[in-house]
Amino acid sequence: MERKEMLMRKKRENVQDPASYEQMREVISAVAKSVPQLSRVDAMFWTGRQHQLATRIRAIFTAVDPYRDALGTWERFYRDHFGMTVDLSGLRV
Repeated sequence: MERKEMLMRKKRENVQDPASYEQMREVISAVAKSVPQLSRVDAMFWTGRQHQLATRIRAIFTAVDPYRDALGTWERFYRDHFGMTVDLSGLRV
């Protein structure tokens, strides 16, 4: 795959309809409610490791679309077997 095509594909994958302010507020509220009561030691542990915490939280939210990898597989299949460039990024399963 050419570099330009890879960059365009990555851009397509990252462009989404962003959540509204109200939706984000609800998600943040749900996350806050899910955090158990922490001891002072535990709170200090996580405040000292904010990068680790952010990485773990991002991992939860990146797994939202279970079909993303499958769509990429089908795009490659059509390209490799039929010489067709298809864009399935807008397809909702």
